[in-house]
Amino acid sequence: MKCDIFISYRRDGGDMTAMYIYQALKERGYNVFYDLEVLRAGKFNDALLENIRACKDFVLILSPHALDRCGDENDWVRKEIAEALRQKKNIIPVMLNGFTFPEYLPDEIDDVRYQNGLSATTEYFMESVNRLCSRYLDSKPHKKGNPALIAAVAVAVAALALAAGMGWYFMAGPGSVPRALPTATPTIEPTATPTAEPTATPTAEPTATPTAEPTATPTVEPTPTPMAVLSGTNLPELRGDPLQRSYILANQFENMPVLGNDEFRREHIRSVEFLPTFENMSENAWDVSAIQDSSVMAWAVPNGDLYDLYIAGEGGVKLHADVTELFSGYMNMKSIAFNGCVDFSGVENMDCMLEYCRSLEHVDLRGIDTSNVTNMRGLFFNCSGLVSVNLEGLDTSSVENMEIMFAHCVSLRELKLPERFVSASVENTTHMFYRCEDIDELDVSGWDVSGVKYMQGMFKECRYLHELDVANWDVSSAEDMSWMFSCCNQLDTLDMRDWNVSNVRDFALMFEECSVLRELDLSGWDTSSAVTMEGMFERSGALETLVLPERFVTGTLESARAIFNGCGGLVEIDVSQWDTSSVADMTALFGNCCSLQALDVSGWNTSSVLYMGQMFQNCEQLKTLDISNWDMDQVVDPEDMFLGAGITREEAMRQ
Repeated sequence: MKCDIFISYRRDGGDMTAMYIYQALKERGYNVFYDLEVLRAGKFNDALLENIRACKDFVLILSPHALDRCGDENDWVRKEIAEALRQKKNIIPVMLNGFTFPEYLPDEIDDVRYQNGLSATTEYFMESVNRLCSRYLDSKPHKKGNPALIAAVAVAVAALALAAGMGWYFMAGPGSVPRALPTATPTIEPTATPTAEPTATPTAEPTATPTAEPTATPTVEPTPTPMAVLSGTNLPELRGDPLQRSYILANQFENMPVLGNDEFRREHIRSVEFLPTFENMSENAWDVSAIQDSSVMAWAVPNGDLYDLYIAGEGGVKLHADVTELFSGYMNMKSIAFNGCVDFSGVENMDCMLEYCRSLEHVDLRGIDTSNVTNMRGLFFNCSGLVSVNLEGLDTSSVENMEIMFAHCVSLRELKLPERFVSASVENTTHMFYRCEDIDELDVSGWDVSGVKYMQGMFKECRYLHELDVANWDVSSAEDMSWMFSCCNQLDTLDMRDWNVSNVRDFALMFEECSVLRELDLSGWDTSSAVTMEGMFERSGALETLVLPERFVTGTLESARAIFNGCGGLVEIDVSQWDTSSVADMTALFGNCCSLQALDVSGWNTSSVLYMGQMFQNCEQLKTLDISNWDMDQVVDPEDMFLGAGITREEAMRQ
């Protein structure tokens, strides 16, 4: 797995950034090493250090708090930095919004703070990558970049979303929709200090404590009651409340004022309740109507160290067309009650509406009118305490974007969805259920995914999901399926034989670490558009039966790195008809396939291959292999091709 450029990062904050820098560099023709931090265990540790020793450039993604755990001598980010410093590599720190160097770093890595690095910005990400390539990298690209793919990456990263505690979340998929921001907010570079910081920031409670508590405060239900349908009514409209730019850049969106009131902060709200009357309104009430005519009012009532927030309009409240981030960052909000008096019928954009509501456990949105909604991206993103969500009856026929909709809902166990939750209008399901670690079943059989182009990471790290009925899915529009089922450790059944994948370019890590999956039939697949299959079945060690089309690899494929690496259960693989004429990277292609006894690769065209390191490593049963016709003059790392294999390179050359 040797490379010219090694990307080091902290998973909680830097993983998506690393992925997109990797993709941007790869599409420019660079040889880049990037792996998920979850792999950094056991023998794989040595492989990581070997790649650092072999690389020229060490790109270090510094997301907020990325170095805070480096006091632990067993921390892998510390080990990687230390090795890069020892080997005198060209170290390039890439500093993201909110990152600052800790006051103390261990002596062995303290010099990293003095390395020449750059800052990456949301607005000018591709320019940052250009500067990285032109000014900082010692490595040179091995092949000419693909302009169309570079443009696609540029569109993808133009829709960056920053999240507190996670650093930058790079939106994965060229179909992503940028998060809305106030139109009158000027652009601020990440290094700029916010100038509009409120002066009355509470420490435990807001400074402007209400002088009188209402005598009959409405009781907030611990579990929200289902909402009745309220649509088409002439109700006063609540203002939108997207996050202000200065707070995003400082990664402090939880400290943002509540509905424009500087005396309260989002993190100090315990509950939210909508009311159809101004009765019992507190003296601290303020105007939150869209047209500032006091037709919608809000007030906060002390409840211990926090506050209960009430929002009221006579007869009810109509929501603004754009409710982007309306309750995003209400990190201590335990409940939200709409009480059947909220009209959703005019809402079009629900982007990150409840993002980072980490204390919210139950949400019931049955009956709301979502027929006009086109964007549900990140609706529940990082609601890490969320246990149950009921969306039965929702009309999602107009929705185009469901990217990261439930991502990082690590406690979610009960999810009730309409049968056709995904309709033909949806184009993006990137990381839709990423890290929904507690979900063990999900009915997706009735979904219409015929319009979905970007499926990368859709079920990634759904670790307890044991079955998915996707047999009838029409995936003919799909272009990217990378990481789609990655780390679905309990997934034991997948029927995908008849999938039309003829437009898919990226299969990287699609079934990586599906560790109990024993059988997989892909015999009907047309992979003629595939550019990368990097790590496609990597570490799926239980896989015993894998049925592939005869020409699984065609003349379009550039990276075959680690496709079967760690597939110890595979006894045979028919690869005799593969067209490898465009493949540049075969690193660890069959690595650790310890049960393989024979491979027919005698007809392979290897004239484009540059990397074959560890290609047959630890294939200890491999005895039959003929590479006598291979062109290997341009291969830069042939030394460890047969490390631990049952046949030597010399023997394979003579067969």
